[in-house]
Amino acid sequence: MKIVGDKLAEIAMNETDAERQDLFGRSAFNRYYYSVYWISRRLITKIKGDWKDHNHKDIPNILNGDIKQNIVRGIVQAVKQEVLEQSESDKMREKVVNRLIELAELITVAHNIRVVADYEPDKLITNDAELALENSPLASAGSWEEKAMTCHDEVLFVWEEIGNE
Repeated sequence: MKIVGDKLAEIAMNETDAERQDLFGRSAFNRYYYSVYWISRRLITKIKGDWKDHNHKDIPNILNGDIKQNIVRGIVQAVKQEVLEQSESDKMREKVVNRLIELAELITVAHNIRVVADYEPDKLITNDAELALENSPLASAGSWEEKAMTCHDEVLFVWEEIGNE
């Protein structure tokens, strides 16, 4: 998705017609959101197992609820089974909680911008030194996928470290 978002952002930035710039910019934000969405969904599916009947806006609550509980429970179990030392488990727990919060916040921001891009055509992309929608720079949106992937990888690493596939 990011590669498509990057191409759309490039077209938007080079576009001289404001209406076309707005259309390409909105589409870029949309693709950047979906890159974060798919990464989040992949993480949830890996840990929780199912994805039925979940709305996009539920993802932050799932990450900070079920996913966090499953991993913390696994960490506690690993300590009980003497697979992990308590000090190591504390570091893992802190890392997981922080990354899940970070991913939840990221997808919340991305979702809110995507909703504006898709459903509020009266709110236009601005071009004051850089392209932005609702004060969210398009260039920053281009980094969402990398941030989401870092969170995904670190959470999944802990998940696998405590004995899950």
